[in-house]
Amino acid sequence: MYWTLLADLGQIYPTTYAAGNSVAILDNTVALSTATGQSSANNIFVNNTLFTMYSEYLRETVLPLLDIPLPSAPFAPLNEDNRLHEVEMTFFQSYSCTIRQLKSPLGVLVSVVVADYAFIKGAYSIFMFCAAWLQKRKYRESMSNLIF
Repeated sequence: MYWTLLADLGQIYPTTYAAGNSVAILDNTVALSTATGQSSANNIFVNNTLFTMYSEYLRETVLPLLDIPLPSAPFAPLNEDNRLHEVEMTFFQSYSCTIRQLKSPLGVLVSVVVADYAFIKGAYSIFMFCAAWLQKRKYRESMSNLIF
């Protein structure tokens, strides 16, 4: 899965970054200028030995376990033409709103009330459920104490 996701991003090898103070990623900081490309030797779509081992395991263990019929032809071995190649990718990012402006006070109030309605309603429902349960319990206890 890792190598497939990396291929979706156009890469065939992982990239590591040295610790720094440029960009915060998951509460850690990395210096993007220190990017280091690692070896693609462990990529199963580039290394023919790994590809052969994993494809045999798939055919002999995984597919029979899942009761999936085996493909009639084996996978072709990797060579210079039949392997994953690095591809340059471009990401586009767009925004629907390009001019930022403050909302009116009424608009803010409506947005907050509508957004928090589910939380308010949920808390109110839980409170009413607990209150009704306590009232029923007190009523049952008071009825059981009234013995004629």
